[in-house]
Amino acid sequence: MKTKMFLTIVCVLITINTLAQTTSFDYVIKGNVTGQQTGNIYLFGAGGRVGDEIKIPFEDGEFEYKGTSSFLYTGLVAIDDFNNLHELVIEPGETILEVKIDSLNKKYNIISGRYNLDFQQANRDYLNFVNPYLEKLYSESTPETDKKLISDTLDQFVYQLVINNWDNYAGIYFFNRFEKIDLFTEIDKSEFINNHTNPLLRQSSEFRELTSKWIKEKDSINLLNHKAYNFKLSDNKGEIIEFNDIAEGKVTFVEKSGSWCGNLTNTTRSYKPIYKKYHDYGFDIITFVNELKYDRWLKWTEEENYPWTTVIELESNDSLFEHILFDTYMFPANYLVNEEGIIIAKSLSAEALNEMLMQKFEPENYQDYLNNKWVLPESTYILDKENEIKSLKELTDILQGKPLYLDCWATWCAPCFEEFKHNEELKSFLKSEGIEMVYINFDDNIDEAKWLNSIRTNNLTGYHLRANESLIRDLVKNGFNNRLPSYMIINKEGDIVESNAFRPSDKEKLYEQFK
Repeated sequence: MKTKMFLTIVCVLITINTLAQTTSFDYVIKGNVTGQQTGNIYLFGAGGRVGDEIKIPFEDGEFEYKGTSSFLYTGLVAIDDFNNLHELVIEPGETILEVKIDSLNKKYNIISGRYNLDFQQANRDYLNFVNPYLEKLYSESTPETDKKLISDTLDQFVYQLVINNWDNYAGIYFFNRFEKIDLFTEIDKSEFINNHTNPLLRQSSEFRELTSKWIKEKDSINLLNHKAYNFKLSDNKGEIIEFNDIAEGKVTFVEKSGSWCGNLTNTTRSYKPIYKKYHDYGFDIITFVNELKYDRWLKWTEEENYPWTTVIELESNDSLFEHILFDTYMFPANYLVNEEGIIIAKSLSAEALNEMLMQKFEPENYQDYLNNKWVLPESTYILDKENEIKSLKELTDILQGKPLYLDCWATWCAPCFEEFKHNEELKSFLKSEGIEMVYINFDDNIDEAKWLNSIRTNNLTGYHLRANESLIRDLVKNGFNNRLPSYMIINKEGDIVESNAFRPSDKEKLYEQFK
């Protein structure tokens, strides 16, 4: 069975490589801006990473940029800042873009570019069909039977949208985005992947991602309680590293980081004390990075000097192991493999990883740890330890008669932690005014160990709860802007008086809002 799986993967990858080999192409993005004479257009490449954007200045409302790409992909464009992003296909030849700016918004319209026009029309059809359903779909008052009917209707529309665009880039984009819906069968995916013969389309980042996820699903690669995949990638010495050579007989942690991302780098750094503590017990780490720029990754490995193996996959590679090895869009993206090569856990924070290793290697210390896990600083209270809080009204009912300052944060949010540095002064002010501090954590798939450790290490005295879908919908309905960190002020009657309050670092302006 193992040999058959390996041969299947090899055959598929050979097919991809044979059909997908293309040379780099030149592209031109040009056009005009009305409503503003000068400024900058920012073009984000594959991945949309801040720091990799290309600045395109415009004068007298005109702009033009010439570039080269090794593959077709959907980039993002924005005017002057990184708000109001618009998708744009990077394709060979000339793409003409019109931008209209008024006091209310910025409108983008693509008027040339074969793949761009196909994509723009399909995306417009999608938004026009889907948007009228969304409010009803996410409303708490909508019966579950009606929600199921709406979901089925939307799935059917997406399925037909892919069929209608089967042979163009828009079909690839939407198939990759919605490949998990039940209407797409294994036969659909197999035919779609194997029958596309256009080398440019096959080399697109979306097609390679779709193919990688299909291989992972079809051959049950890197699933929980299954054998870990024996990948081979280059390390920072240029040597090909094979997973099994490093992991044999060890407990091995494979994690995805980013040499381009401060948050991911901080996450990787958090594993250093754990590596030092348990390496001699037979524990190892491999850090995987998917990168656009090899030199940036190499410099990052030298600066960070991780004591374990770091490997790289360039985004221009024909296959994307990123989507074979890791669960797409999961953060943190990692998995833990036991001595027999079986994946025993996924998406672990440093705190959760430490828990599992302590239980295995130091069972006597583990029990003491469990006994003290929920011990928190004085005047620190968990409001939802037993039951979820699903609305602001439930929260204000619990803290009845008290004005509140709400801090919406997450353990992955670096700016949130920067604001915590101003908390001591803020607490003195809040106490003098009789205002209670409430922290709402927005981590997906909340990691209790990491959350509780963040509360302790940052001395976040006050009231704490975790955001859930119902509470988030209620917060949005009451002005929450879905950005972190965000702050709100609620008076003692339970009414929101500031849905977008100032940060603790803007103390003078914030204190004025409490008056």
